[in-house]
Amino acid sequence: MNQASSRQRKMAYLVGILVLLVPIIGLGMPSGGQAGGGALARMRSNYDLGESNLGQVDPTSATMNLVLLGLRGIAVNILRMDLDYYKDHKEWSKMRSTTKSVILLQPHYIEVWRFLSWNLSYNVSAEWDAVPERFHWVKEGGKFAQEGCERNRDNAELLWDVGKTWSQKIGRSDEWRYFRKYFVKDPDEKTFKGQADPEINPEQKDNYLVA
Repeated sequence: MNQASSRQRKMAYLVGILVLLVPIIGLGMPSGGQAGGGALARMRSNYDLGESNLGQVDPTSATMNLVLLGLRGIAVNILRMDLDYYKDHKEWSKMRSTTKSVILLQPHYIEVWRFLSWNLSYNVSAEWDAVPERFHWVKEGGKFAQEGCERNRDNAELLWDVGKTWSQKIGRSDEWRYFRKYFVKDPDEKTFKGQADPEINPEQKDNYLVA
């Protein structure tokens, strides 16, 4: 009698587990594919609560070790010190990749986007002698701010920074005669074939109109 009762309880538990798995799978299914994931994944996407890009940080790096220990703020500070080092030593590719890591860790901290965008457009661009190279880094800063707008759609400050870059940095800097021409006809002929960079000027407009 006791064995039969025990088997019945176990069967009831098993059935209960299977029944509960259905809503759990429906709610917690990860994003991806045509369905867009479960209800929780869609809510994270709609309200910008998920940090799916965090997985792009090098898992073997010291930064990821700090993140796993809950020290994300310290990790970001270390990365920002690395940015200054790479800038002073003119290691531009490392600086760009480190900038990407910073915003992967703090995608909704607006001041990080604003500072790093300004740093690329104003500080890094000034380190180059050739005007086309300066224009490239001005673009990088503007594109960075545009990416920040996409990740923080409810914030108007980054949108203002994008307009400021295209109007003031392109239109009023010492190189404005070249920059304004490059904005409509990019100097990188091989990539853009005499057209504007579509990421910043898809309609081939004057920089002030885009701003």
